[in-house]
Amino acid sequence: MNGREVFKFAVPGMKHAVHKVLEDTGYTLSNVGLIIPHGANQRIVNAAAKDLFNPGEDSPEEKIFKGKAFTNLEKYGNISTASTGVSMDEAIIRGLLTPGMLYILVSFGAGLTYGAILARHN
Repeated sequence: MNGREVFKFAVPGMKHAVHKVLEDTGYTLSNVGLIIPHGANQRIVNAAAKDLFNPGEDSPEEKIFKGKAFTNLEKYGNISTASTGVSMDEAIIRGLLTPGMLYILVSFGAGLTYGAILARHN
């Protein structure tokens, strides 16, 4: 696939999926303790997070990693469909995802699909 086209699809798709799952469940972003995005590449994660966390600001990186989103791209790179599961496990190990916390897994992938789930960690 063309990287530019994937970027143009993935960024709005991931933002839409997060907004939709929040709308459907009645929660807001402030209720969510952690968002774990599919780690295809850092540019996509940063761009998708920009409007979610820092609307109108130029650089979301600081807010992403000190805020609500967690990815371990810097450690593993793009590990395809395993990225959300591996990131979730690492977030639990690091104490970033704790019992009772609401979290969102958001992803995009083959066939130009995207989606998100909101769950409470036990």
